[in-house]
Amino acid sequence: MKGETVTVLFPVFNGVDALNNPIEAASKEEQVENVLVSPGSGVFANANADSELQPYGIEVSRICYFPRSWTYKSLRGAKIRIRGREYSVLGDPEPLDGGMSPTAWNLEVDVTDKEG
Repeated sequence: MKGETVTVLFPVFNGVDALNNPIEAASKEEQVENVLVSPGSGVFANANADSELQPYGIEVSRICYFPRSWTYKSLRGAKIRIRGREYSVLGDPEPLDGGMSPTAWNLEVDVTDKEG
């Protein structure tokens, strides 16, 4: 099985505004190869989910499985460009740990398309 190349757009901030909110100045882009991309699950309604990280009513447009070979960085606030379309990362996913390595992928990233 082989994934596709996606672009991760990490936010870059340039200070804060009058209300102490970060001001996004640009994005730092990184190409990630061998990412498996699958259709999303629709409206997220998993009763076992942590409501802070994955709240009810958020549409999961795509699920991206990042390879173990990718050096993990926080994806909070990031966007992922898949086939020319940008999606926002939901929450701040973390890789599976514990020494298990049954597959080449260890990070599941839910993304949403705010354009509907």
